[in-house]
Amino acid sequence: CPGKSNFVYICVDNPEYDESFEILKQILTWDSEIGWIISPLRLFKEFINAGNEFLEKSNNYLEVDIATEGRTYLFRTTSHIGAPWSITFHHRDYRDIIIDFVPAIRLRAIMMPRGFECRDRIRFIQSRYGTVTDETECLAICLHKADPRRFQLDFHELERKVLAETCFVKMVIRLMKYLRNVWMEPLNILPSHLIKTVVMEKVLSEDQDYWERNWNLEHTFTVCFSKLVESVENGCVKDVFFPSVNLMEMKIKNERTKAYLQESMTNLLKVFINKGNEMAFSGQACLLCDPYSKLDKSARRHMLEYHGWSEHTSYEVATSCTDENEMLDKLEEIKFVPPRERKYTYSDKEVICPHCTELLRSKHDLLGHIYLEHERFRPIAAMALKDTGHELP
Repeated sequence: CPGKSNFVYICVDNPEYDESFEILKQILTWDSEIGWIISPLRLFKEFINAGNEFLEKSNNYLEVDIATEGRTYLFRTTSHIGAPWSITFHHRDYRDIIIDFVPAIRLRAIMMPRGFECRDRIRFIQSRYGTVTDETECLAICLHKADPRRFQLDFHELERKVLAETCFVKMVIRLMKYLRNVWMEPLNILPSHLIKTVVMEKVLSEDQDYWERNWNLEHTFTVCFSKLVESVENGCVKDVFFPSVNLMEMKIKNERTKAYLQESMTNLLKVFINKGNEMAFSGQACLLCDPYSKLDKSARRHMLEYHGWSEHTSYEVATSCTDENEMLDKLEEIKFVPPRERKYTYSDKEVICPHCTELLRSKHDLLGHIYLEHERFRPIAAMALKDTGHELP
C-alpha cells in the first residue's frame, strides 16, 4: 500500500480445520487474495475482552508494588478504549497513572522478506553496532485505527541499541518532550514517536566518532532540536527503517494544525537562539502571537478563543471518548472552532465501538451506531456526523 510499507499482513498458512482453528478463527479474517490473516481489529477486541474479564475478577482493583517505598498499594482501575487500551490507576495518595496497552506479535528481524526496504537499514545497523542476530526480535503491533487488517512493524530492540550507544541521546529526547509539554498547545500534538525518530535519524546520519567529538549535552540538544524543527517545517519525518514512509503525514493530517505546528516550532527555535535555554524552557506564552509575553489564561483557552483551534476533532472524541463528563467538556471546546474548520474526511474501514466493542463496517456506520445505541454520547456523534458531511440517522 503506497505510503504504508511499514505495515504487513500476518498470514495463517494451511490451518487445520479442527476445534483449535475455531478458537483461532475469532481473531482471523479472510482475504480473497492472501487467505486467512490475523485481523488486528479482532485481536484487539479479544485483547480488551480478556483484560476486562481479568479486572472484573478483582472488582477493578489491582495491587501495585512501589519499589522505592517497599510497600504494596491497592489501586482502583478504570479502562478506556482508543487506539490503545488504556488503564488508569487511581489512588488517593498518588496522581493517576495511565498505562497504554496494545497487543503485538513477536517476530524475528531476519524474517523480513527480500525487497523490504527495512533490510537495508537493518544491515547498516548490523555493520555499525553488530547487534543483529538470528534471535533479534521485532514486533508486529496492532494499531487497529491506523490499519484494521495489517500490523505495524517495530524494531524496538535495534532502536534501544542505537540510542544506548550514543552520548546523551536519551536525555536529549526527554528534554525535547519536556520542552514540548512546557509550551503545550499547539506543540502538544507533536507525537513522541516523531521526536524519537528525528533524533535516531540524526544519530544514524553521522559517523560514530562525530558523537565522540561532540560529547556535550547542550550541543547535542541544539543539533537534534534544530533537526526536529527543520523536519517539521518541511512536513517530512521519515521512518527510520522505512524511509519511504512520511510519519508526519500519517500522524498529523489536518493542514491547519500542521501549519500552526510549523510556525510554532520555527518561532520556538528563534527564542532558543536569541534568548537561550532559560527563556526557551519557560513556556506560558503563545508561539503564534508573542513568545515573550506570558498568557493571562491557559494555552488551550487562548488557542480556542484567539485562534479558533483545538487539538480535538468531533470524530476523534465521538469514537474514542468513553467518559461522559470528559466528552461534554471536549464538545464545548470544539464548539469554539469555526464550523468550516471542523470539516473532516476519513477513509472507510472497519472499526470498533469504544462503548460496546461491536465491530462496524465503516467509520460512518460507527458514528450512526453511537448516535442510535449510546444515547449519552449522542451529542458528539451528531456533531461528528455533521462535520463529516452526513445526515443524522
